[in-house]
Amino acid sequence: MAILNRIRQLRVESDDMSQAQLARQIDVSRQTLNAVERGQRMPSLEIAHRIADALDCNPVSYTHLTLPTNTNACSYRWWADP
Repeated sequence: MAILNRIRQLRVESDDMSQAQLARQIDVSRQTLNAVERGQRMPSLEIAHRIADALDCNPVSYTHLTLPTNTNACSYRWWADP
């Protein structure tokens, strides 16, 4: 399960919090949060920590850095706990 699905799942489990409510709490636009949840935008570390604080979870528990085989580039992949 990718981070986008995990954030939505945690948000809904947190008293059925709406995107707008979480966005206000972490001081980003609802559109930004929507893009993060859909995987169109990677959250900055600061936003990832704000999300984790708001949802009472640890950002490290649902993140994972993977390096591609191409040494000229790297990418971040965000995964939920198994």
